[in-house]
Amino acid sequence: MLRTIRFLWRNCSPVFLLFAGYLAVMMVYAALGGGTREDYDLLWSYYKMSPMVAFLLFFSFETAAGGSWLNLALSTCCTRRRFFWANQLFLLLAALVLTAILGLCVMLPGWMGWDWVVPFLSLSELPLFFLSTAAVGELAHLLGLLYPHHPKLGILCTTLGILLWLFATVWNALSTLGVFASPFPLLSVLILGGLSLAGLLGSARITGAAAVR
Repeated sequence: MLRTIRFLWRNCSPVFLLFAGYLAVMMVYAALGGGTREDYDLLWSYYKMSPMVAFLLFFSFETAAGGSWLNLALSTCCTRRRFFWANQLFLLLAALVLTAILGLCVMLPGWMGWDWVVPFLSLSELPLFFLSTAAVGELAHLLGLLYPHHPKLGILCTTLGILLWLFATVWNALSTLGVFASPFPLLSVLILGGLSLAGLLGSARITGAAAVR
């Protein structure tokens, strides 16, 4: 299993490097005075969208690689059960790493004394970011398995999954603005947990029935 996790980690490392590089550029921009609410330009929008960039990178890469990784693993004598559980652990670790990278950038202005920088996320929102990233990874992996054999079902699941995920994200954003009383709405957690569970069960079914090609 450790060998499979190392294989997945090595092939997914560009996602972490790209995200870290993006945030490095954005933090330099913020430190130079761009991280203020008044300085509303294009780069300021990119700065505030930093969490969304992690979702897009992870979703795109995992969707593209989900099916090919399974085929490659089975062709090199990895069992279906071992690959499934190794991939689940990898998705969890990937979500943790992306959350840690984002969390460091959220805390950096306070450590450096950059009073003029408005963080793009609060520390209280990091748990929801982790759940969102885990849900994105599970959904993307399932879609990567679906598209080669069931493209229409894959498109339908993509549309429904993205709509539900966006609803959960917007719901949480509205709560942080004071529209709702709770800063961590239970509905968002339930939706993201449901997406993760659906991705996990769907991946388990497809992986268990996969054949070496």
